[in-house]
Amino acid sequence: MPVKKIMSGPWLWLAITFLLWPLFAAGVATAGEAGTYLWPLKGVAKKITSVLGDPRFDHPHAGIDLSLFGRIGMAPAVAIDDGVLIRLRDSKYGYGKAVYLRLPDGKVAVYAHLDRFSPRLQNLARELRRQTGLERLDYYYDEWEPAVAVRRGEVIGFGGNSGTKTPHLHFELRENEFISLNPLRNGFPVPDDLAPDIHAIQFTPTAPGATVNGQPAPLLIDWPADETAPAPIFVQGPVGIAVAASDRFAAKGDAVYPYRLELRVDGQAFFELRFDRWSWFDRPLQAVMYDRDPADKRSLLRLYNPYPVELPFFTGKNDSLLDRLPAGAHRLELTVADAAGHETRATFQLMVNEAAVRRPWQSLFDQALFFNGREQPSGDRRFALVGHAESFFAPFAPSIVPVSAATDGALACYAVTPPDLPARQEFGVRFAVAPNAPDREKLGVVLAGRRPVFLGARYDAATDTVSGESTEFGTFCLIRDHRPPRIEAVRERPGKRFLSFRVTDEQTGIATDGVQVWIEDRRATVDFSPRSGRAEASVWWKIRGERTATIVAVDRLGNVARETLAVRFP
Repeated sequence: MPVKKIMSGPWLWLAITFLLWPLFAAGVATAGEAGTYLWPLKGVAKKITSVLGDPRFDHPHAGIDLSLFGRIGMAPAVAIDDGVLIRLRDSKYGYGKAVYLRLPDGKVAVYAHLDRFSPRLQNLARELRRQTGLERLDYYYDEWEPAVAVRRGEVIGFGGNSGTKTPHLHFELRENEFISLNPLRNGFPVPDDLAPDIHAIQFTPTAPGATVNGQPAPLLIDWPADETAPAPIFVQGPVGIAVAASDRFAAKGDAVYPYRLELRVDGQAFFELRFDRWSWFDRPLQAVMYDRDPADKRSLLRLYNPYPVELPFFTGKNDSLLDRLPAGAHRLELTVADAAGHETRATFQLMVNEAAVRRPWQSLFDQALFFNGREQPSGDRRFALVGHAESFFAPFAPSIVPVSAATDGALACYAVTPPDLPARQEFGVRFAVAPNAPDREKLGVVLAGRRPVFLGARYDAATDTVSGESTEFGTFCLIRDHRPPRIEAVRERPGKRFLSFRVTDEQTGIATDGVQVWIEDRRATVDFSPRSGRAEASVWWKIRGERTATIVAVDRLGNVARETLAVRFP
């Protein structure tokens, strides 16, 4: 969530920058439009170690990784074009120290895992900490604020490994704040004389009754054997093709995913996977991009989409399985290409046998199934799942069972059996409450567990319901929370970080910016970890003698805890 800033302090020079920005921006706005971006790093060779679409733990990679050759804090990261700062982040996790710039062409450049900011941006970060009281900074600039202008080629930081282990610069070019573009196809070409490699091709039955060469198991063909597959390959029913392939920018370079994979049948386009763009709303996309080989040793990129929804990277929906072809012989050609246009091809013969096998999700319009745009109530109609426009990859029949209180303060709980696939995006969870229920502002929805996850507290007076949003399945509970957070283990410490303590809340958790420390009428800076509950407070101004400190903790339903103590500053 954006942290809103209250304007104060010495911001005169930023206001001057804001006034002057339109003057020089008008003269340089054509730089990005002409596609003449600067390379994001200075002083190091162009070596890419990862590209858009490469697999990560729970999402596809969103940009390119540039090698620092093991050196931390040495290589300057520069603005690829004139721009304005729209977000500044400084954390021990995720993207670590990161800079977000909006360019004259409307795109957003992202620099992540920096070792440190430039002195100018470091001063900005210091001032933002003073104003927000947050040590872990993630600040979004509002449009009404004075623009922080950055000039083309200006050093904005130095490459490092904040938020990760391996030193590198993670660079993204976004269409807007949420849509990542492939930098290699949008102004950042890299020298590349090598064609991609095809390692294996797999034919995968996707429904009961489907077979490959008479067998229900996947058929894996290592490539190149003699660059000729066994001919012909007999398929029956809905069968998909998946490919193991890689690309390198140099003979000793890191293996990355190719840019494009295309399947043609009898000379006609049949399916294409293209790593052009990806939305951050589609984090779980990785769960549906791959098949596993029979030995479960490696992932293969699917050249079919068996789901009844359109997906990024893929073309078409539920129409790319081989039973779409007429019965008889066909010639298949696979093309794997990199961003520079080099191609590698494989051809093989296919024989399609007629079969009355139901394709996946043919029961899409069966009203017993739950899917996007639908609601699934419980048997007593006191609870419902709500599918939004893009909540799920495929329809399913959820089991919704009322259970006894599964978390502290629970008024009602329902266990929902998860489907085989994860949710694609958020879905709604809704509880019915009594009309004019008392303390409605203290009602909320959580996902029960060892640490309950707060999902929301949106009350609808028209329907007398309280709802939240989730991306995971499990046991959902409606709770009433009057209990304030706990402030514990308060210890005074010598030095700048003068106070340490713990803040916990077992029902709804601590609100965003919900931990504050005040020294009389001035706000100290707090480093708070929601996971561990540990917090440290530090002062950024000169102070001496005995003072009164107040710790304030607020949970997600507005319950407040305070503790006041006397602290001494030497």
